[in-house]
Amino acid sequence: HGADHLSLGRELERTWAEKARAGNKPQMETDLFNWHLANLEFANADRLEVLSLGQWDQDDPYDFDGDHVWLPGGNVRLVSAMARELPIFYGHAVTHVEYPAPRSDEGPNGLAHEGVVVTCKNGREFRADAALVTVPLGVLKKGSVSFEPPLPERKSRAINALGFGVLDKVILLFPKPFWDMSVDTFGYVTRGDRDRRGRYFMFYNYAKTEEHHLSGGAVLIALVSGEAALEFERSGAANVVAETMTVLRRIYERRGVTVPDPIDSKCACWGTDEFAYGSYSNISVGATGEDYDALAEPVGDGLYFAGEATMRRHPATMHGAFLSGMREAARISERMRELNKAGRLAS
Repeated sequence: HGADHLSLGRELERTWAEKARAGNKPQMETDLFNWHLANLEFANADRLEVLSLGQWDQDDPYDFDGDHVWLPGGNVRLVSAMARELPIFYGHAVTHVEYPAPRSDEGPNGLAHEGVVVTCKNGREFRADAALVTVPLGVLKKGSVSFEPPLPERKSRAINALGFGVLDKVILLFPKPFWDMSVDTFGYVTRGDRDRRGRYFMFYNYAKTEEHHLSGGAVLIALVSGEAALEFERSGAANVVAETMTVLRRIYERRGVTVPDPIDSKCACWGTDEFAYGSYSNISVGATGEDYDALAEPVGDGLYFAGEATMRRHPATMHGAFLSGMREAARISERMRELNKAGRLAS
């Protein structure tokens, strides 16, 4: 389809420019339009210029109904519960995965299943019947993990085709809330600067209250998206915290509200994190939803893939990542049962 090869961002901005000229729209309307574009870049974790006009929202028909929910204490509570009693090896960064190449003789009387060998940066090796790859798409794109034999062309093409951009955050802890506690979020519109439209454009209220223990105190989280997120990662933490405070004071001090300095801060820079190299996936120009399916396909009997970038109907979501894990657990269990029944699993 022609629209699959067009840029969503370029088409949106071209259309707006035509309407702005025809309607003699004031700069304020353009600034508001850019705020909505920043919000769209937040939803896709990338610059709109790289998104496919025809495919960027291909998963929308499968969205779940209902409200968004924030988990008191953070999502780590879910992870901790699911990981209970599982052996987890920290400090073992995987660098290489050797797996059995798919063979044509894998019938009931085929050769014994060879299993996989996973090699870590510290030199340790793990051997198993199968490996489930759940590293972020950004890590696969970076080539931080090598595979032997190399991944099939269809999967490699999907890895290269899908987008994987950046959404960053500034987390600020204050002595006490100074903002309106009745709202979950509030926004900030940048004036006359398209490239910085995504810088601190949205703030999330994570303050602890008697009713909701979302965090340990008076916490605000500022979002940074699009081109501004790429610039953000090149700035120092002290600079971005100072800039965030300038925005907050610009919002509140004109209303007579004193904004205190934060007592602690942290910046989430996913683009430079060696275990992520980005935030979550999207469909870039030329890609389609089929690329998610290609990334989800197992390779032979030993190599399986899960994660949000393998979920065509629910990409870029935590529930999509969870569902993909359930899918692959079932797939691996069934395949290992078949191999064992055929006498092809090593004892």
